[in-house]
Amino acid sequence: MVRADAQVPAVSAASLIAKVYRDTLMATLHEQYPAFGWNENAGYGTPIHLAALRAEGPSPLHRRLFVTTVLRGGQRARRTAPGTATLPLGEL
Repeated sequence: MVRADAQVPAVSAASLIAKVYRDTLMATLHEQYPAFGWNENAGYGTPIHLAALRAEGPSPLHRRLFVTTVLRGGQRARRTAPGTATLPLGEL
């Protein structure tokens, strides 16, 4: 069902719970692996995250396919939300 979260209250609630859980998990992961910026990127491949992956190598928590794709140059960083930190292109 397209846009179920806007039409079905139970789906809206589940979506909200999932986002809160994800944000909490990402904050916890950031404490263990701060280089990846998981506290700000919610697990998406932002420029900071991709640069850390190239510099630090993957953590035990990274998905292998994601790492392989990034290291082969096939992943473009998602644009970060306004107000979040990014590296200048020259530092990637």
